[in-house]
Amino acid sequence: MNNAKWILVLLLISLSGCVVKSTQLSSILAQFDNNRIDLSDNSWMVNYAGYEAVVYAISIPQGVLFSNSAGDLVLFDGWSISKVRGMGRSQIDIVVDDQLDQRSFNDKARLTATHRCEDWQQSVHSNMVQHSQLCYGDRQYKNSILVNAEGNIAIIRQVIDKRHRAITLSKLN
Repeated sequence: MNNAKWILVLLLISLSGCVVKSTQLSSILAQFDNNRIDLSDNSWMVNYAGYEAVVYAISIPQGVLFSNSAGDLVLFDGWSISKVRGMGRSQIDIVVDDQLDQRSFNDKARLTATHRCEDWQQSVHSNMVQHSQLCYGDRQYKNSILVNAEGNIAIIRQVIDKRHRAITLSKLN
């Protein structure tokens, strides 16, 4: 079974809210062995602090969950990255909370920084729409979301920690 299948099985189990018995799991796994699931249309590259990996996007009620079999997880609510876990040796567990113009960073449930952010601004260049947000912590930085000519998000880049390190999600294909 390839990694994409394991990711899907684990997400289905974790999001279902019910108990899965071993016979149920065996049935699910058997279906995946018979049917190929192609997640390449949902594949993204995640970059954070020198770490790089492929993650797969799945829509959930809270937004879009980017995850892989290595345990990396990024939750994007449509404007902001609100949760990040994993990321290689770092094994971070960060929650970002946006309230009005305040952006709070919590690392392993401990508040580490609060930054002030302006409203999102939009600019158009070569049929691409750039949404950007100016923020202030110890220094000024910019969060951004790039939307391609087809209206799909192509790149998400946002600062997620007190050191002003950004995470970038780039659509593959």
